[in-house]
Amino acid sequence: MFEYSTSGKFNIGLNVTRRCNLQCSFCYYNDLHFVGKKVTKDLIPNIDLLIEDAYKKLSGYNIGSIYLCGGEPLTYPLLRPLIDWLILRSEKIFISTNGILITDDWIDYIVKHNIILLVSVKDSSESAYNRLLKFKDAGINLHLYHVLTKDSDDILKTFAQRYSWVNKVRLLVETHTNPTKNDIIPIDKWFALLKRARIYLDKIIDKVEVEMGY
Repeated sequence: MFEYSTSGKFNIGLNVTRRCNLQCSFCYYNDLHFVGKKVTKDLIPNIDLLIEDAYKKLSGYNIGSIYLCGGEPLTYPLLRPLIDWLILRSEKIFISTNGILITDDWIDYIVKHNIILLVSVKDSSESAYNRLLKFKDAGINLHLYHVLTKDSDDILKTFAQRYSWVNKVRLLVETHTNPTKNDIIPIDKWFALLKRARIYLDKIIDKVEVEMGY
């Protein structure tokens, strides 16, 4: 994904893997490789050469932000050397993640390189809350995102109280790559959810963005 920003710079989104350590019902990919706790090298895509080729073609352009997405980027074994390479060629690095695979070593690396985490909030559990507090206390720049579904109310009721300190909250629409999949929420009902979310998030509404696609 290439996005031309108003600042005159290109923002780039890179899906570095189709592997993930979770199987979320609302995920917009229906063909992800679920790897559980074990990451197998036979699924490593040869994406580094593709990225390098893309950068050669974009060598004359001014690159702003790079968004590393997936799947779950942390399941990509070559993620860190890839980031080391990209840091020299962009202003900001974002990682879209569920946060589960981020170790203390990763936290140190993320803080050192001022990487911004886009962390998916899927539930209101204490473990998820404590994980985000740990990232915050370590000094990580955090953006949170949540896919609005019929189960979102219980999560959003706690959002403004728990995450008033966060830099940004993104609300996403539930979508799928499979055009025949018909169990996702209809768009009119999603807008009804969005209206309720507006009430729950009123105290931090200046930090909230709505994204209609991936």
